[in-house]
Amino acid sequence: MSLKLFTRQLHANLAAACIVGAVIALYAVCVTMMYDPALGESLDAMKDAMPELFAAFGMAGSSTTLADFMINYLQQFLLVCLPLVLVALATRRMLAQPLETGSLSCVISLPLGRHRIIATYLCALFALLTGLLVVTTAIEVGCAEAFFPGELDTAALLRANAGLLPLWSFLGAVCFLAVIASRRADRGFATGLGICLASYLATMLADMAEGWEFLDAINPLAFYDAYGLAAGEPSAAAGCVALAAAALALAAVAALVFGRRDFSI
Repeated sequence: MSLKLFTRQLHANLAAACIVGAVIALYAVCVTMMYDPALGESLDAMKDAMPELFAAFGMAGSSTTLADFMINYLQQFLLVCLPLVLVALATRRMLAQPLETGSLSCVISLPLGRHRIIATYLCALFALLTGLLVVTTAIEVGCAEAFFPGELDTAALLRANAGLLPLWSFLGAVCFLAVIASRRADRGFATGLGICLASYLATMLADMAEGWEFLDAINPLAFYDAYGLAAGEPSAAAGCVALAAAALALAAVAALVFGRRDFSI
């Protein structure tokens, strides 16, 4: 890995990470402030009236505790889609746009080696996602303690959040591989982002409609079980390990393709 190139990529994508982090912080504050144990019956009534809508956005779970409430209204939708925005922006800035304009030739011509270059890019993306997760977790815990001191099961929330990193890394690896493997960077970018969005839509459909549960069996995003992680279930932890392994495998394939193919730049 090249430290100078790593720092450069972090700096180039820091603004996007800060914007996404700020949006997550805004939603985290609003959602946490909305928590009220007495509100549970009203929310349950809304879920009974619109079960498909709540299930589609992963919000059909129990909200009897503060940790459950935050997982229900943050982890299942916002903390999947908003980080995907950061993944898309970073992939576009690191790879897709330089490939389109030909500016990647300047980086490839450096005496670093292609595998070292792509490893640096991947490490920069994973560092951005890790930083976003740390900030997000700190904001969630801080808001919970500020508004409802002592009510948050911090360990449960930390376990649920820890599973987000393999999920986000998997999405990033998919986007990177799609751009690198495609003959046209713009089509590869659209393909990678489309795969991620289709996977999430498949999760929504499996949760919302009867008869579509089989989609969870073929959808990698279904391996992230926030409630299972919060409860300390071994199967949920195994799902996160599987996601992490898939992310590493896709990253390795991306590095292999990047090192061997000829770019028209």
